[in-house]
Amino acid sequence: MLFTYLHLASSEDLTRSLLAAGITAAIGLVVVLGVLLFSPLVVAAVGGSQYAELRSEAWIFATEGALFAVAQVLLYGQVARGSRSAVAFLWGAVVMFLGAVALGPHDSVLSVVTTALVVAALVV
Repeated sequence: MLFTYLHLASSEDLTRSLLAAGITAAIGLVVVLGVLLFSPLVVAAVGGSQYAELRSEAWIFATEGALFAVAQVLLYGQVARGSRSAVAFLWGAVVMFLGAVALGPHDSVLSVVTTALVVAALVV
């Protein structure tokens, strides 16, 4: 029954989109907490021993993914309701990310991911 309620194409109000975004955010929070608690295991399982130095930063990657997942749910809700401004907003975020990477510090993978995390937070 939950999936019946979560149709995003309704133009009634934002309740359904916000509920879907909230559920996505809750799942993302569980994943981020799991990565924080079990980062050595997660990094070993996902990347292998060559990524061992990223154990302490693994939560940043998980947080970025969770934020972009919430942004995607919100974007799909807007697109389902026929909003064109949401797509324009997303393209603006892409341009902002590319500009931040091109003009800002990008001497490591971590700095690029941190930039993406900030952009994801702004998009959400």
